[in-house]
Amino acid sequence: MTFKKKAQLEVSFNWIFVLIAGGAILIFFMVIIGKQTNVSAQQQSIKITENMKTIITYSENNPNTFKENSPVDFETEMKCEDGTLYYGLKDATYASTLDTANVFSTKTLGPGKIYSWSASFSAPYSITSLLYLSDENTMYIFDNDTEPIRNIAGQMPNNFNKLLMPAEDISRYVDQGLKRYVIITNKNLKDSGNPQGFSLNNPKLRSKATILKIVPVNPSTNPFADGTIQFGNYTNPFVNNPTPTKTNELAYATKEMLFGAIISGNPDLYQCTRGKILQRTRMITDLNENRTNEIYNSLSEYSTCRIYYGSILTSQYENILTASNDFDNEYTDFYSAIQAITTINTEVQRSSCIPIY
Repeated sequence: MTFKKKAQLEVSFNWIFVLIAGGAILIFFMVIIGKQTNVSAQQQSIKITENMKTIITYSENNPNTFKENSPVDFETEMKCEDGTLYYGLKDATYASTLDTANVFSTKTLGPGKIYSWSASFSAPYSITSLLYLSDENTMYIFDNDTEPIRNIAGQMPNNFNKLLMPAEDISRYVDQGLKRYVIITNKNLKDSGNPQGFSLNNPKLRSKATILKIVPVNPSTNPFADGTIQFGNYTNPFVNNPTPTKTNELAYATKEMLFGAIISGNPDLYQCTRGKILQRTRMITDLNENRTNEIYNSLSEYSTCRIYYGSILTSQYENILTASNDFDNEYTDFYSAIQAITTINTEVQRSSCIPIY
C-alpha cells in the first residue's frame, strides 16, 4: 500500500471518529437538556399543586369570601375528562385532579394574580362549598341595557375585572391586551336571521371573546332563579362580517350555578363542575328523604306535625332526584322543588315541629 493511500485511509478514519465522538457528545447534551426540562416541568407542577392547595384550603376555612392571591409566574390549565376536573402545567402530559373540591374556573389561570371567591350551594339544605377562580387576564363585560343583566353584574364581587356598559359600547370595545373576555348579555347573537343582534366589531376582541346569552325563566322577578345560558363565539373572527356560533346551551338553577357559568366562561368546565354538584345533591337528598321518613314513622298518627313529613314532602325529594339526572331538560322542576321544600320547612318551624333541615 502506497504512502498516499495510507494517508487517505487515516483521514477517513479520523473523520469517522470525529463524527462518532461528535454524535455522542450531542446525544449527551440532548439528554442533559431533556432531563433539565423534565425537572423544570416537575418543579412547576409542584408549585401549581401547592398553590392550588393553598387557595382551596383558604376558601374552605373562609366561606363566602373573595381573595386576591399573590401573583404567580406560571400558567395553570384546567380540563375536564370523564366528569373529573384536572389542573396542571399548560400543555403538560400529567395533571392533578380536583376530585373533592367543586371549582368553577376559567380555562387557564395566570401568570399574574389569581382571584378566588368561595360560596355555598344549597338545595335548600346544605349540599357543598364552591370555589370560583379567575385571574387578572380575564375581563367580564356586562350588557347594561336591561335590568336582569344589571342585577347579575351587581351580585358579582367588584374585585373581579368587570365592566358594565351599553351593548352599543361593547360592540365598539377593543382588545385591551388581555387573554380572554366573557361578555354577558340577554340579546341574540347577530346572524343572518337576526341582523340586528349583538355583535363585536374588533377582530382581535372577537378572537378572545365568549358571549354568554342569559335566558332566565322569570327575568323580571328573579333572573338568578333558573334558566339557560347560551355560549357563543366567533369561529372566523378575522373575516369581514363574521357570524357568531352558538356552541352550547346549558341550564342553571340558583345564583351559584349561574355564576359558575359566567366565571368559567367555558361550557365544558361549567358542565363538569355542575355535574359533580348535582351528583352530591342526589346523595344528600337521599339522606334527607330517609331522615324525613324516620321522623314521619316516629310520630303518632294523631300528631299535627306528621302531615309535613308525608307524601307532599317526599314527592319534592323525588322531583330533585329525577330532575338532577336530566338537568338540562328539567331544571325548572329542580328549582321548583327547592322552593317547595323551603316553604314546607318554614311551616314546620312555625308549627314548632322538627325542622326538615
